[in-house]
Amino acid sequence: MVSVTTELSDDQALRLIMGRLNYSPAKAQAWLASFKRRHGSVQLGALMRAITSQRDQNAREFSTPPPGGPSPDIGPSFGS
Repeated sequence: MVSVTTELSDDQALRLIMGRLNYSPAKAQAWLASFKRRHGSVQLGALMRAITSQRDQNAREFSTPPPGGPSPDIGPSFGS
């Protein structure tokens, strides 16, 4: 079986990160720098797996209530 890898330029990787993770250019650059320290180069497959993992982690963090439980309901209270 032949394995084909596609190496991306930093510009291509940054556009992909910003688009998929909705990160600002500065945050995307920091994320890419961290990725490159761990992986050495920017291979499309590895980058897509890392982006998917990060997106899943971001979704879990967003849906997790803050320490101390969920925020109290600040809407109007009816029937009180």
